[in-house]
Amino acid sequence: MLRKLTMMMTLPLVIGSAVAQTGNSPQLTGTYMLTSIYDELSDGKKNDTWGSDPKGLAMFSPNGMFAVQIYGGGRQKAADKAPRDPIGPLVAYYGTYRVDDGGKAVIYQIHQSSFPGWNGFERKINIEQADPDTLQMTAPVKGDPKLGDFTAHLEWRRVSGHDH
Repeated sequence: MLRKLTMMMTLPLVIGSAVAQTGNSPQLTGTYMLTSIYDELSDGKKNDTWGSDPKGLAMFSPNGMFAVQIYGGGRQKAADKAPRDPIGPLVAYYGTYRVDDGGKAVIYQIHQSSFPGWNGFERKINIEQADPDTLQMTAPVKGDPKLGDFTAHLEWRRVSGHDH
């Protein structure tokens, strides 16, 4: 009995130690629904690149795997299209992640993406705020030939067991 109790008490310490060693954050672990995404231009103006009602999902596992999906708002249904031929703006990618910079950034090692240029790519996203319910992130400044420099802003809401 004492042996079982000792094992039960040390297992969380072993798991916590493994998380710390891989650099994954227990606070980040979970499933999130996208609540807001926009690009902020260098002059401060907001650009709703993803349309009026974008949708998305992000999942961070305790073992360091992640998956992100973002779908543009107002995408048209097309009954005659195959599901493997997406319609409208979307990006999906998955791989491994770690939390870095003292919990202020998540580093994605992208294994596969709907945007092939990201396959095998390492992408750093800044964590602006992380609390039990909300995750706010910004991507590094990017250049656009038409719009100029911009910063992507993403806000996610943690999903409880009863959210849909």
